[in-house]
Parts: sequence; structure tokens; C-alpha cells
Amino acid sequence: MVGDRRTDRAQRGIVVIGNYELDHQHSMLQYNEMLVEACTAWAGNAVHLARPKVIFGQAQGRFKKLTSVIDKYMLAPFAFPKATLALIGDQGLALYLPFLRARTKLIVCHDLIAHLVMIGRLPGWQPSRLGRWLQRANMHGLKQADHVICVSDATRRDFLDLTGMAPEKVSVVHNCLPPAIEEFAGQPRIPLAARTSDILCFATSFYKNAELSIEVFARARARLPESTRLMVIGLDIDRAEKLSRSLGIDDKVVWLKRVPNDTLHEIYRTVGALLFPSRYEGFGWPILEAQAFGLPVVTSDVASLPEVAGAGAIIAPLDASKMAEALVKVFSERACAEGLVERGYENLKRFDRKGWLKSFSALLDGQYSRNAGNAEMEKTAV
Repeated sequence: MVGDRRTDRAQRGIVVIGNYELDHQHSMLQYNEMLVEACTAWAGNAVHLARPKVIFGQAQGRFKKLTSVIDKYMLAPFAFPKATLALIGDQGLALYLPFLRARTKLIVCHDLIAHLVMIGRLPGWQPSRLGRWLQRANMHGLKQADHVICVSDATRRDFLDLTGMAPEKVSVVHNCLPPAIEEFAGQPRIPLAARTSDILCFATSFYKNAELSIEVFARARARLPESTRLMVIGLDIDRAEKLSRSLGIDDKVVWLKRVPNDTLHEIYRTVGALLFPSRYEGFGWPILEAQAFGLPVVTSDVASLPEVAGAGAIIAPLDASKMAEALVKVFSERACAEGLVERGYENLKRFDRKGWLKSFSALLDGQYSRNAGNAEMEKTAV
């Protein structure tokens, strides 16, 4: 019976809808490949990955943005292949959902940041007219999914609150460690004593809260080792740079801007802590990355962060004084820091790749059974 079901699945077309390559969303492009792996493991045959084709998007100059819009929003919706099951890998592509020619349509929701911004619940960024149109189109698409897969319980709560979708149509499959990081989780640990006292933070988007990282570091600076620097990765740094100069700590801040993965991994291997005071996260991969490299983590108590960090982080309110105290504790109390590292390694077991694949298979099994049952009912009715 099981063999028959697996053969039946293999004969049915499965397509994963991925992200536009020229948007350079590296983590999402990687996640697209992970979904293909999960669907292939479940179906027992090759799964088709379909991304919006780059046709006009290679254009340069003043029309570059317009040409990518043509590729993504005018041509792509009509070009995806017919399938029995279609899985969209990013809620930002939900506008494709009404156009998919598939019996069962699933979508992964990583976060609802753009929508929260549009309705004023997450200030700090002003969406463009195109952005507002996209969010309306995406919300319309999301509500037409047969099932939605959220990457955290926190994202599921937000999703149900914002969409009003029936709870039984929304599941949670926690992310696992990215393949590029997973290999480091089992390698020999670099002890804290062999690391620098530098602190890593991110400024890759407005909600990463780089300004609060600067303020926390400034408040803690006098009680940290003299050689301590704050290493900031990301391009969203204008306000953070001005703040660091006004606080007189600019000489202790290293602006790394964009770094390749190999460089990021080396930074993880050498710094002394991760400071991650994000204002919102649908999941929060940097926490797991830091834990995989044996780093103590200080993070905020919002959205999914406590859920993902587990006991492997000091979780503090979005308050500069309280986060500064937590950061000082990491560097002044060795037992505290080492305990965070140990608990971080233990926390990673909740997000291993095998468990993720098993959870996805169970979810796809449920959708397959429901789809097969509906098809049988339709056949009987006819």
C-alpha cells in the first residue's frame, strides 16, 4: 500500500516556485533548493524548480527596475508549468498563487514584515506604491492557498491574526540549519578563551535594529574588554553611523557592509558574541548560525526570537540598558557565557535537517491524502 502511494506520488507533477535570481535573495534561493530536496525525498522522483525567468531583467540603466518588474509580475505568472502539487517557497510570491495550474497549492510563510509595515504595525520603512500593490496582491493570494506552512509558531499567530484563515489550514514546520552552516555544527568548538572580544551584529534591514546595537554597545563599552569592537554587517547603516559618531564610539565600530559567506563564517569563528536586538523576525536564522559556531547570544524578546533561541541565549526586552547589562554579563561571567554555548549546541538539535525533512514529508503526506480523498469524492459524485 505504501509502495503504491509512493509510485502514485512519483507519477504526479510537483513544482516548487522559487525566487527571481536577480533579486539576489541568497538565503531564499538556498531555501528553494531545500524545498526541492524535501519534495524529492517525499515523492521519490525529481521535482521541478520553477523561478521567474530572466528575460528583460539583464537590462542596465534607468529602466533596470522596470524590466525586472516585467519579468516577475507580467510574464512569470503565466509561465509556470502545470502540476498536481505546487509549493511556493516564499510568501512574497503569493501573488502567483491564483495563476498556478495545480490541484493542490501550498505556500511557505517566513514572515509578514512587509504587510506589517504597510498597515503601520512595524514602523521604520515606507513602502512604495508598487510595494503596497504587491502586498495587497500577496495577501489576496495567500488567502487562496490550500495550506500555508509557517516557519515558526510566532509567524503562524501573526498569519492567523492578519488573514483570518481557518487554523486547520495553517501548519508550522520550523526551519533547519542552512546547509552552508550545518557542517560547522559538528566540528570541534573554538573555546571562548581563544576568541576575540569582538561583538557581531547585523544591519541588513531596518528591523535588525542596528541603531539599538550601537546604543547597547555604547552603554556597555566601559565595562567590556578594552579591545572590544562592534562588527556591523549590512548596508542599512546610515542612521547607525551617525549615532556611533554622536556617541563617540565610531573608532570602536567596524563597518563590514556586504561580506561573502566564507568571510561571514570566519567572523562567526573568531568573535566573542552575537548581539541580535531585532525588532521583528519570522524565524531568526542568525541565532542558529551563532549557536552552531559556539557563540553566546544576546537577543530580544519579540516575535519568534525566544522560540528559536531557546535556552541558548540571553533574551532581553528592546531596552538599551537591559541589553547592555546582558552583554556585560556575557563577557564578565565566563560560566554564564560557557553555559549559553552549551545550551546553544543543545538547542540546535531541535532544528536538524533530518527532522525538518521528516516534518515536511508528514505535512505533504497529509495534503496528498486530503487531495486523493477529494479527487475520489469528485469521481464518485460524477
